[in-house]
Amino acid sequence: MDEVDRALAELKLKYGDAPEAEAEAGPSQPSEPRSVMAFRSLLSVDPKNLDADAELRRFFGSKVVS
Repeated sequence: MDEVDRALAELKLKYGDAPEAEAEAGPSQPSEPRSVMAFRSLLSVDPKNLDADAELRRFFGSKVVS
């Protein structure tokens, strides 16, 4: 079991499984338990972090990354 599988198993133990009906429903619904909403927010991706050039500039500075 690699590191990612272990982390996912630990999160599953801590927050539990989302019922399949809720998992297929799409975006968060007000009727979801608080733990399911916290789990979904933990796994969400912010699109601004997907820009590789911007991330390199942020880490190393604009003078290093040309």
